[in-house]
Amino acid sequence: WKMHKKNENFLEEENKQLTYMRHHHQL
Repeated sequence: WKMHKKNENFLEEENKQLTYMRHHHQL
């Protein structure tokens, strides 16, 4: 379903940002 796929993409994007921020803070 389209909506579900969109939601998944959104979550993945958020996850990427979270991981990026986390790495940034560790440096």
